[in-house]
This record gives sequence, C-alpha cells and structure tokens, in this order.
Amino acid sequence: MRNPDLAYLAERWEPLNEYRFKGSARPWREPINRWLPDTDETVPTSSGAAPMHLSTFALIEAIRAAVRDWTVQAGRTPERTIPELLSGLDGLVPVHPASGSWGREVAGWAADTAHRVRDHLGEVGDGQRLKAICPWCWYQSMVIRCLDARGQVEPFVRCESGVCAPSEHEVSTWWEGLPCWPVGDWQWLAGRLDRVFDDAA
Repeated sequence: MRNPDLAYLAERWEPLNEYRFKGSARPWREPINRWLPDTDETVPTSSGAAPMHLSTFALIEAIRAAVRDWTVQAGRTPERTIPELLSGLDGLVPVHPASGSWGREVAGWAADTAHRVRDHLGEVGDGQRLKAICPWCWYQSMVIRCLDARGQVEPFVRCESGVCAPSEHEVSTWWEGLPCWPVGDWQWLAGRLDRVFDDAA
C-alpha cells in the first residue's frame, strides 16, 4: 500500500474489532418484574465486564460506512471486506494527491481516522499531531516530538508519512529516515504550511 494511513487502518481492522469485546467492569442488574416486591431473588445485582465498548462499536461503524461510501464514489462495488476495500482505495489514491481532489479527501479522512484508531487503541506516543497538510508529501502526518538531539532533548516537527522527501535545502535534519525541523525553523515552516492551507482552501 502507498498511503501509510490506509495501510494502518487495514492492518488494525481486526484488532479494533477484537477490542470491542474487552469491556470494562461495571455493575449491572438483571431485568425484573416491577410488579413483584423487591427481594433478594427479584433484584439481583452483580458486576462484570461490559459486553463491548460502545465507543469502539461506533468507531467501527463509522469506518465501515465511510470506506463503503468512498468505494461507491470511486465507482466500485462495496461488497468486499473492509481491509480489501481499504486496499482498493489505496490503489486509487496518488502518493501526492492534487489539491481539492477526491484523492486528497480520502487521504485526509484516512489520516484523521488512523489518528482516532491509534488514540482509541492506546497506540499514540508522546507528541502532538499538527492539523496541517505536509507541503511535500501532502499527508496530514506532521507531529511535534521531543527528540534527543546532540545529547539534549529538543522539540522538532517531524513528518511521519514515510514517503516525505523534501530537498536538502528544505529540511534541517533527518531522524530515523524522517525529515525534521527544529524550533528555529518553525517560522519558516509555518509560512510553507500557510501556503498549503491557502492552496487547499
């Protein structure tokens, strides 16, 4: 798959579905006949695991509906599994989708949804994702991270799409193969992000 967010969603689809059954413990009451007097036999109370996290179920259904809708918009049948549909969408989304295009909309949805799934499954590491489109790879994959540079922990903006390739004069440093911009570059980087926002509007 070319889009890292669509790839992530396809990979985590089954774990997300399994997660819905790991409900947290909560008290519950058996249904009772309200016309009978309250006794130990008619008002049983206990506690146990909830049958599922409703928020997980809502997230699963939102993904299912959106993926099928995107697939129909692409003129393809939605009668396949969700991972298969995600793979099919990935084949239709260019690595660098044009501003205002259907591919850009799908890529934006995938980035937002992947972040929601990571957060839901507790896979979000330290740092904060920027609500901005990277000017080089056109994915919403820029994150502020504190990295240990030169023996000192410093904040950087890092693009984590995995396909970002700015030229050498447009990036200060690389970390684990990913482009990074230290605090001193943030004003310049903000100007680049503003131009992308204007183009996308």
